[in-house]
Amino acid sequence: MFEAIRDYTEPFAEKIGLVVHDVRTGAVFSRNPDRVFPSASVIKLAILWEFYRRVAEGSLNPEEPYVLHDDVKEGTTPYDTGILRDFHDGLVLTLQDIVTMMIVISDDTATNILIDRFGKEAINESMSRIGLTHTRVQRRMMEYDKVRAGIDNEISAGDMDRYFTLLLAQDSPMPAGCRETMLDILARQRYTAAIPSLLSEDTRIAHKTGTIGEVGLEHDVGLIYGPDGRPAVIVAALTQHLENRLHVIGTIAKMALESSLC
Repeated sequence: MFEAIRDYTEPFAEKIGLVVHDVRTGAVFSRNPDRVFPSASVIKLAILWEFYRRVAEGSLNPEEPYVLHDDVKEGTTPYDTGILRDFHDGLVLTLQDIVTMMIVISDDTATNILIDRFGKEAINESMSRIGLTHTRVQRRMMEYDKVRAGIDNEISAGDMDRYFTLLLAQDSPMPAGCRETMLDILARQRYTAAIPSLLSEDTRIAHKTGTIGEVGLEHDVGLIYGPDGRPAVIVAALTQHLENRLHVIGTIAKMALESSLC
């Protein structure tokens, strides 16, 4: 049923990792699903899962206050993602505020606050436990010296498909209430230039983007809902060094939704 996507993506070779998964029928199309890509901000999905795993087990209270101080702020230019760095020292937030900003506006300060709280090893153990074999947190946000040294966060399209499949599964290790909250946060995503770009503005999309322009990365992964409000199709599109990559991802998402609704 994904013949058009297969033909459209054939010329992209190793520049794309893709899984398109029809939630209603179970049909799947993939291209390089196990290729490991530098994650950019899509790695924040792993931290989101660890946050709500701890909420579910009772070891983390999302309403716990967090006092923001200048020494944790990340980013210095308008091109660095986030808003927390612009707020005053001593601002009182909650952990729920922190995780929401990490996803909705991809705030790097929020991300590092949570990486430091949980630890990279604990996040990676959680990813392994749910079968995400290529998803690894190996650095904090903005640590580009580590990137230059060959140490980077990693994901694959296949892992991202499994992640969203688990957010929908009745037998998911994540409780239903937490999964609903996670999807609600992801549906408030402010970056809309890829998966949502060619879809109707009223289409519900729970997704996370990741971009590093200087190394040609453009990713968008998430769940697209049908006009009836039900989950329709998961699209996990990872690209590197691909021309017109935002348009490519948007085109794939449009084809995927149309195919799933046929």
